[in-house]
Amino acid sequence: MRTATAATLALVLVLVGATGAFALGAGGGGPTLERTWVSDTGRDVKANHHAPAAGVVDGRGMVYAPISGRADTTACAL
Repeated sequence: MRTATAATLALVLVLVGATGAFALGAGGGGPTLERTWVSDTGRDVKANHHAPAAGVVDGRGMVYAPISGRADTTACAL
């Protein structure tokens, strides 16, 4: 590999890395996650047959995580 090619490749990698770092929040001021609710239900969850759902309600992003009970019970809640 010639010196000019190696230097160009190094420059491209540095620029891609800097762009990725900025996009992931190293530049500051990015969006933050806020926990608004935590389940306090003491359930023995080993599997889940409901799919999680995500969407926008009244302009606000929401995520719904289902809670399943044990397979031999009816303790299933969505």
